[in-house]
Amino acid sequence: MRSLFVLIFALSLIACGDGDRQPENQSSNPLYPSDPEQVQRGQIVTGEGSVGSEAEVVIIDAERLVVLARAPVDDQGGFVVSVPQRPSYWLGVSGPYMTTYINTAFAFTGEAITVGEPPRAQAAGKAAQVVGILGDVNNDNQVDIADALLVLLYTLERASFVAPNQGNIALGDVNEDGQIDIADVLLIMTYIANPLDPTLPDEIGLAADPDRAVLIVLYGTTGGDNWEDNTNWLSEVPLNEWYGVTTDYEGRVTSLELTENQLTGPIPETLGQLKSLHTLWL
Repeated sequence: MRSLFVLIFALSLIACGDGDRQPENQSSNPLYPSDPEQVQRGQIVTGEGSVGSEAEVVIIDAERLVVLARAPVDDQGGFVVSVPQRPSYWLGVSGPYMTTYINTAFAFTGEAITVGEPPRAQAAGKAAQVVGILGDVNNDNQVDIADALLVLLYTLERASFVAPNQGNIALGDVNEDGQIDIADVLLIMTYIANPLDPTLPDEIGLAADPDRAVLIVLYGTTGGDNWEDNTNWLSEVPLNEWYGVTTDYEGRVTSLELTENQLTGPIPETLGQLKSLHTLWL
């Protein structure tokens, strides 16, 4: 009988405890995020007034460099995107038949977004850069937030990426490791904050050889470390001393012969930046 009394008393304490328990405060529970959502409904329109379709809208947390949302654009150019509220955002719009559009101070307004004109033939626009600045992928002669955003967008959608202002995305490989990735984004952001930071590559922000940058990307995307012969590739010697590379008197690449050299992986579109190239054997 004594043990039965103890059991009943214990159960009564548990019942009282449950009755006094307050409902869980969802705002303080990480399982119930309380950040209000920002919603953008709009339409992608080119500078010529036509509707942009087949594109993708990307919203990025500008402080953490985190992609918050990616939304497709429908046949009428419309899109809807919803993201958590953050202090600042970056916006990118990229897709086939258009130059990549960026906004480094994006605000949610719900209005249509004009993304600029479709890419034109080189003869109709500004001449492509002959000598670029390492880190300056949009060809505006400076390394800034716009370049960081463009490099980040390139890592998300390489196939349809077209740099604004006839820029050269190969110059986004600021650590010259043959890859254009988030490490390059972080280095560009570090350079913006402090160009004298000792952890930065020596060449960032300085005039670069654009052909060298393109070849470095080719090396990285086609497994250059495992080529049959990669003599002098990624070294500081003149490009015409790199295996399979021929240049003209100005140092521009005119011929690239790497057949039967164990190349694997995709050929980067940046190869089109070799403006003097007339012979290509891969």
